[in-house]
Amino acid sequence: MSLDVNGLGLLFAALEALPERIAALERATAQMQGDVREIAAALPSPLVSVETAASLLSVSLPTVRRWVRARQIPVLRIGRTVRIDVRGLKGVDAKTIANLAAKASSRKG
Repeated sequence: MSLDVNGLGLLFAALEALPERIAALERATAQMQGDVREIAAALPSPLVSVETAASLLSVSLPTVRRWVRARQIPVLRIGRTVRIDVRGLKGVDAKTIANLAAKASSRKG
């Protein structure tokens, strides 16, 4: 394989630009890492209290407690403490919450 003078010139030009391109990639990577940290900080904790779960789901505290007793939502029990796994609540929409609330209220009376 032989390179002519123009080919060598292009190769050297690309090599000269390499440090600048690497620095640009490092800056972009640092920016993305900062963005990811901000997003992670804004996300709720995967395990939350019953009170926080009620707030996140926009339902009453007794409703969440009924769902915990009925095992309708994922929980982790640590001694007497109950934590709700919000990762398991993904995909729960208003219709599902309304169905769960209707089931809970129909059991009352």
